[in-house]
Amino acid sequence: FWSLLVLQVLLLPMLVDIVLATTHKSPDVPLGRHLRQVAGDALRRVAQTLFEVACLPWDAWSSIDAIARTGWRVHVSHRHLLQWVASRTFEKARGRPAAPAPTLRAVPLVAAGIGAWLLLERPAALPVAAGWLLLWLVAPALEQWLARSPGRGSEALDEGQAGFLRGVARRTWAFFERFVGPDDSWLPPDNYQESPIAKTAQRTSPTNIGLYLLANLAAYDLGYLAPARLLQRLSLTFATLQRMERYRGHFYNWYDTVTLQPLQPQYVSTVDSGNLVAHLLVLREGLLQLADAPVLNPRLFDGLADTFGLLRDAWPQDDRSALDGLQAMLGGDGPLPPPDAATVHDRLRALCTLADAANASATGAALEPARTFVRECHESLDDAVAWLPPADVSADADGPADGRIPGLAHVAALADVDAGADAGDDALAVTNGSPSARALACLRAIDRLAAACLDLARVDYRFLYDNRRHWFAIGYNVSEAQRDGGYYDLLASEVRLGIFTAIAHGQAPQESWFALGRLLTARDGEPTLLSWSGSMFEYLMPLLVMPAFPGSLLAQTCQAAVARQIAYAARHEVPWGISESGYNLTDAAQNYQYRAFGVPGLGLQRGLS
Repeated sequence: FWSLLVLQVLLLPMLVDIVLATTHKSPDVPLGRHLRQVAGDALRRVAQTLFEVACLPWDAWSSIDAIARTGWRVHVSHRHLLQWVASRTFEKARGRPAAPAPTLRAVPLVAAGIGAWLLLERPAALPVAAGWLLLWLVAPALEQWLARSPGRGSEALDEGQAGFLRGVARRTWAFFERFVGPDDSWLPPDNYQESPIAKTAQRTSPTNIGLYLLANLAAYDLGYLAPARLLQRLSLTFATLQRMERYRGHFYNWYDTVTLQPLQPQYVSTVDSGNLVAHLLVLREGLLQLADAPVLNPRLFDGLADTFGLLRDAWPQDDRSALDGLQAMLGGDGPLPPPDAATVHDRLRALCTLADAANASATGAALEPARTFVRECHESLDDAVAWLPPADVSADADGPADGRIPGLAHVAALADVDAGADAGDDALAVTNGSPSARALACLRAIDRLAAACLDLARVDYRFLYDNRRHWFAIGYNVSEAQRDGGYYDLLASEVRLGIFTAIAHGQAPQESWFALGRLLTARDGEPTLLSWSGSMFEYLMPLLVMPAFPGSLLAQTCQAAVARQIAYAARHEVPWGISESGYNLTDAAQNYQYRAFGVPGLGLQRGLS
């Protein structure tokens, strides 16, 4: 009787909710989708109820313990009346995955004792109680399984997919190689258009700068930049950044890349500033790890293989015999072996010879990729000779005995015995002088750049924040000394990265995150957060540097948004990834115009279809 009564108390609310959900169907939702959604909700409710039953003895003991302690302290001892532990402190102390509480570990013992008593005294009741007892027996294992951290699933790419992505990465880096230089003060121009008039937009924004800084780090990770050349490029850009005018730590929304003057009206953008601050913090972590890196990039030959891929794609298909030697050295499947001190000179000299021959035969569209490939091969050989002089390598001097490329710290330590070591602090010092002088200059550049990242990331968010609404304004017009009247109020927005960094710096309360709207729509039965314009920029931009926890609403939303974009693009026979971009409308100066584009069903803005 008691078992059925308790079961009724647990099941009746669940059954009522399921019946009401089944009968209340929205006219906009097809019947099949409605029934699937109700069935999914019902299964979740059943699972929650079973877990409540499994933890029932522990809940009962916790309640009795709390009642007894309260009664004793209030009416008898009058001590420890303020003794309590905040839930946040308790969760931090427990960690994840959490071990079952001691009282929960005793639940199987209680179940075993009750089962033994029923078997001896009331065997007829044992079948009714069997389900309860079974759940109590597995309660600690069930609690620990549910408390585990969600796994970070990943899908392996095949060789074709990996090659395609590396080709895209190399072409992307080619943009920065070509357009970021002294003509634009080592800042990334906003865009380049080929027609109707070929021109470079000599302006830049904090988001452009942040992405360029991380592009350098990614280029190193992919093998396109040697450590010293990475530090040289970053040093030149940071020298420019430290000369640019700022407002309360923030970079303005637009600068002229030639004069470095802010464009009018002078404006601070919450999104752009948040992006740059976050990217600076990520760059700092990457730089600090670089101190232990080998003097030659471990993925040097993978990077050369990607550059060769651009040359191969541009070469006429009817006659590629001039590329056979390069194909044999760089065109294999999978990653290439890292350079080693014993053979790196010979491998690079052979590549330089083959690259020079291919360059002499290049014509048409293959000319520019051939010149780029030749330059990279010779630069890599120059770096190898400078860092690992052939005489030292042949004598196996001052390096690891197993032939590995020595690290920066190892080479820098030789400065004490190198009479010619004189490491400077300028950007050119990392590529000049003896190996030990270069290494010392690199380590100093790492420290200097890491400190600059922290310095430039210190900004004042308070004037952008509305304490009453707990929202961030779109920006602040410095020219008019006025905060923007519009606010970011949706979680599915590119601003969440800036809010995340503001909270991390202690300049905004956590309420600013939880105050963001979480308007939901359903995509294939899965709840999805709505954004304003339904663009990829809003959903995926923060994920470049922010974690995405599997099973969370944000992770599920981003996956659903990508799926919706793919389906929409397939139906209209256009590429997916619709976002903010230039489009086919020019002004009087033949510059393409720019605005946000999105996908209907994901955005609140009208006119997306």
